[in-house]
Amino acid sequence: SGRCRAACVLYMRTPPTASDASRRLALSLSAALLAAPRTAAWSAAPERESSEPELVRLYDSAASQYDSLDSGPLASALGLQALRAQATDLCRGRVLEVGVGTGLNLPLYDPGRCESLTAVDLSPGMLREARPAAAALAPRL
Repeated sequence: SGRCRAACVLYMRTPPTASDASRRLALSLSAALLAAPRTAAWSAAPERESSEPELVRLYDSAASQYDSLDSGPLASALGLQALRAQATDLCRGRVLEVGVGTGLNLPLYDPGRCESLTAVDLSPGMLREARPAAAALAPRL
């Protein structure tokens, strides 16, 4: 199924050099993905490879509620905020964030280390949600 494929890809793409904590996180996320009940949005997701317009539509429709999943209690329990902080702490110079989504990472970038930040996303809905975080970051970066 699509969920199983996504869970396997998530776990298998964890680099062999990743720390034990990172591998445990990937495994936990994979298990959560497999155990999660199918939501209406999930059920609407096609089992085949999605076309770009379908992906844009799916992300646009989820944009206003996306942070409740990506920064909610499950994400907190899994330590995603700490991982975001670790990842953005590694950024230096000119930074490109591909798939900025709602901009959850934007407040975490250190303007003392990043001379510029370019953030892109396929979904106009996600970019609309990211605008306030980008506006708050703009004077600092």
